[in-house]
Amino acid sequence: MFPVEPFRMKRRYSLQQSIFSSTGISEEPFMQQLDFLEDEVQKMVVKIVLPAKFYKEVLRDLQCMNLHRASLFPDLDG
Repeated sequence: MFPVEPFRMKRRYSLQQSIFSSTGISEEPFMQQLDFLEDEVQKMVVKIVLPAKFYKEVLRDLQCMNLHRASLFPDLDG
């Protein structure tokens, strides 16, 4: 796994402070590319499922961290 810079930088990438990662095998699905981690994948990749009752609170917290539609997709309609 290593960081990758795109060939063409878009305004959105710099505003999002994006970083792309790659294992170097673009033909395989992402999770399949992580098979080399074996049992360690559980420690490296985490899926978080929040109950619906936290939806508004989480959106408010993300807004405070400047993570919202306009900051994530500034060149689109948001």
